[in-house]
Amino acid sequence: MKSIKKSGGVFMKRILAIVLVGLVVVLVSTSVLAATTAGSTWLKNPFMRLWNAIHGLQGQITGMAVSSGVSGPQGEPGPQGPAGECSCDFSATEFQSLVARVDALEQGGGALPDCIFDSDCDDNNPCTDDACDPEVGCVYSDNGLCNGGTSNGTGVNSDGEMIVTEIMYNPNAVSDTSGEWFEIYNSGESVVNLNGWSIKDQATDHYTFSENIIIQAGDYVVLCKNTDSALNGGIVCDAGYSGFTLGNTADAVIITRPDASLSDEVAYDVSAEPWKSMNKAGYSLQLDSGKYNSADNDDGANWCNGLESTPGGDFGTPGGINSECTAG
Repeated sequence: MKSIKKSGGVFMKRILAIVLVGLVVVLVSTSVLAATTAGSTWLKNPFMRLWNAIHGLQGQITGMAVSSGVSGPQGEPGPQGPAGECSCDFSATEFQSLVARVDALEQGGGALPDCIFDSDCDDNNPCTDDACDPEVGCVYSDNGLCNGGTSNGTGVNSDGEMIVTEIMYNPNAVSDTSGEWFEIYNSGESVVNLNGWSIKDQATDHYTFSENIIIQAGDYVVLCKNTDSALNGGIVCDAGYSGFTLGNTADAVIITRPDASLSDEVAYDVSAEPWKSMNKAGYSLQLDSGKYNSADNDDGANWCNGLESTPGGDFGTPGGINSECTAG
């Protein structure tokens, strides 16, 4: 009987030891998870990301206390400060905001939009301020940087001045299908998003951009028929288009805003002067760098051939400032 009682006691002690070891493993693995999974798929779950943020904050505060080795009034670790206040950069308000977000996620069953910090809501749109609201998720508001103060609530700039500054209408290094491109320039004073803008010719060619293409004031964008630099003659493109072809003799590049108003139009005809002297396969047509406006680029006399070699062997300055075109 004593032997049975003794073996039973040993068994219970083993069970208790296993349970305790299991608890230690869980606690250690949880801490490791919090410390190592930032940015991983584990943290796609908003609750896990918030828990990790709070855990990291607690670790930061603990680390500060250990590294400083100085106790403030009333036992507060870190440099001396007002009694009962934490001597760290993370404010109590920010901490409570994270706690409130955890509560909201727990009560809402995880159905709220997946954002915690404002950076989670970045829409890559310079026309909007991005914020994460603990109750509704991402909120976007017009920041007044686009279109002289408005971006019509969508970040699509319906105003602005985009002009044509260079045209590769007849590439030589590769076929026309692969190598056609043209360059446009933001000659205005505000950021332009080409989402909703269109390019067309005087016939039936037409293409409307449906993606965000952000162009700062005084900057270029290169638009290509084929955006693969391994196939298009080594041209680095900012965006692609389709349904629009540049004629090898005569054609036009017309840029319109989302409201269909005209931003710029350039028509060329290399069968007649002054364009005829520029009719060279593999050489772009480029606007004189001193004539960057929608009036001067209507005159073929302000254009000349690009003379800088591109990676594929053709000539032009895609995405870079043009040369000055000298008469004769």
